[in-house]
Amino acid sequence: MIKDPAITGALARGTVVNFLGVIAKLMLPVFYIAITRLYGPAVFGVYLLANTVIELAISFTFSGFQNGVILFTARHAHDPAERPQVYQVLANTILVVLALTGLAIVLAFTAGPSFLEARYGREGLVEAVQIMALTLPFLAVPRIVVGATRGLMIMRYDLYLLGLATPMALLAVACSLYLVDSSVRGLAWAYFASNAAVSVLAVAVFRRHFSLRELRAAFRPFRFHRPLVIFSIPQGLNMTLVYYMSGISLLFLGAAEISRTTLAFFGTAAELTRQVRQIRIAFSNSFAPVISRLHQEGRLPELADHYTTLTRWVTILTVPVLLVILSLKEPLLLAFHPTYVWDSDFLYLLGLGAFLGCAFGLSANVIAMTGLAGLNLANSVFMAALAFGFNWLLIPPWGLWGAAAATLITTAVSVGAKSVQIWLLYRIRIRWRRAWKPFLAGASGCAVLGLAQLLPVSAAIRPGLTAALSLGAYVLVLVLLRPDPEDRRLVRGLLRGRKESP
Repeated sequence: MIKDPAITGALARGTVVNFLGVIAKLMLPVFYIAITRLYGPAVFGVYLLANTVIELAISFTFSGFQNGVILFTARHAHDPAERPQVYQVLANTILVVLALTGLAIVLAFTAGPSFLEARYGREGLVEAVQIMALTLPFLAVPRIVVGATRGLMIMRYDLYLLGLATPMALLAVACSLYLVDSSVRGLAWAYFASNAAVSVLAVAVFRRHFSLRELRAAFRPFRFHRPLVIFSIPQGLNMTLVYYMSGISLLFLGAAEISRTTLAFFGTAAELTRQVRQIRIAFSNSFAPVISRLHQEGRLPELADHYTTLTRWVTILTVPVLLVILSLKEPLLLAFHPTYVWDSDFLYLLGLGAFLGCAFGLSANVIAMTGLAGLNLANSVFMAALAFGFNWLLIPPWGLWGAAAATLITTAVSVGAKSVQIWLLYRIRIRWRRAWKPFLAGASGCAVLGLAQLLPVSAAIRPGLTAALSLGAYVLVLVLLRPDPEDRRLVRGLLRGRKESP
């Protein structure tokens, strides 16, 4: 099959840049460690609840429009004659997002307090949610700018704005405000101030690649971009339900009779595996505009080929990260706070769920970026109901294990259903003859991880020894199976930190 070298090159460069963004986003766990150590796990547990509520609001108000900006910018930006349509998309996005974020803020100050008090009754939660809700317009700005630049096939600003600037600013401001207010209110104001600062940087990025004058002209006269809204509203609801599925266990546990410290313990453990999914996001960010363009041009065989390649790359990088997390789970959790000494074996279930979400999750991007927002929404409605049902059934008798099991089951059903759908719709599937090697190597590493628990060694050295043996087995098997040449090029690019050309 003959591939477009421009698209292939942009996809490879974007993948490297986005993977560097994943490394940068490891600043977020550093923030969690610092905040838990400073403010304490009880305060951090309430912050996690408030952050989950705000992330749901983010998904509803502008995540769908961020995807819409990527989709329609990728379709029109490469043709100078169609650039006015890009600004029309941006103008529509700004107006609708401002209206939706305004509505969310009003709800946070009207219906929100009574609901949060009745459902959770956690001290400081209502005030934290209200302060963080005021941040929504500032949160929207960098995400819209990142979406627009991705549509231009420029991937580096996810790294600069969301991967580096946001967590670094949040960490610096939160540590500074601790001296003034060590409650969850101080954390909430740190969230507000840091994201407001990043939004100013995002405007500067926008001016570098787009024209503010042409954007203003798109408002006079204003033209309604119906395809954008038809795509983005269902996609926003879909993103809300997707995040709801990832955060529903924390919400259920928050409403249960468990301590704030135990809530923070589970939230921290879940966040460790949730960060693994950033690997898939690194690839899907560069893949999204490619999907849109190839689908529009009817180049589905080429799209299917890229889908298999990226699935293999995601798996190659996901497995070793999970092996390290699962091997070192006890010392990693103790790094957050010395009280995190409870049984953490439920992380094996969360880790398997994270693996499935990474290895097979690109199917969701194919559905979304080919414009099937309605199908994506229908999928999410069903999966959200499934997640609600399993959490409702499993958490009361099994606690943290039940929450982890519910997450695993929902993820498995979700990626399985979407993989079947893209085969039925587009005849796109993983070509296993080109993708099986990292799966077999990963199984070998997991087997060694399990056997290492039986070694007669002290508890002090067991985690490190387990990590070394399981990683060694994974790398050895992968090398013996002789990775494909394009896999070696990927690894060389990551090791060199190859920069993306503008």
